[in-house]
Amino acid sequence: MAEIHGFCGWADLDKTQAWQQDTIVPVASATKVMATLVGLMMVDRGLIVPVARYWPEFAEGVIDPRQSPIGRALYKLLPSL
Repeated sequence: MAEIHGFCGWADLDKTQAWQQDTIVPVASATKVMATLVGLMMVDRGLIVPVARYWPEFAEGVIDPRQSPIGRALYKLLPSL
């Protein structure tokens, strides 16, 4: 694993403080990839059962899976569903 020790730019919006080696920044969206991988691994291993087992309307086609909260999230992630 490579480690890069380089920094440049500004630490504030007013561009008065240069970026330093110890500048603290918030880390956003760092867990999305890991959560997706874990979810896909659970599906692959059969640990997540089909929704239709507990919600028969999905199997009957009464409800569009893409309209459920989890379906909307997955559809945005994987539009080919």
